[in-house]
Amino acid sequence: MKMTFSDLRRDEPQQYGAYIVFSRLRFAAVYVNARPGRWQGRHLMIVGRILVDESRVKCRGLKHTIDYATDQVSISVPRRCIGRPDWVKVGMSNFMFPAGGTEITDNPHSARGDGPMTQRLYRPVG
Repeated sequence: MKMTFSDLRRDEPQQYGAYIVFSRLRFAAVYVNARPGRWQGRHLMIVGRILVDESRVKCRGLKHTIDYATDQVSISVPRRCIGRPDWVKVGMSNFMFPAGGTEITDNPHSARGDGPMTQRLYRPVG
């Protein structure tokens, strides 16, 4: 998953989120947090059942990059991290936390702060 921005900066703490739904009740969320002293970010992954339980998990191959020169944030989640589902739906968002201000939320799918997820994306056959 890749997010492209028009002017990515190291000004305020930010969080980039990738959300994956892979069955009627199962989901995963990956959050990348960037802040002063840690502008390249740290990620964490949560997997669980929607509205029931969730837990933080580690998965080899989960990675992210924040490239301020090209204004891009990439999050890579191997399918094995979520049990190799036949299909996934993906959503993304960005949160900024200005000093003393209100949280600002954006997403790449619409003009709304909380955009929709993709249609089902099926695993390649073979």
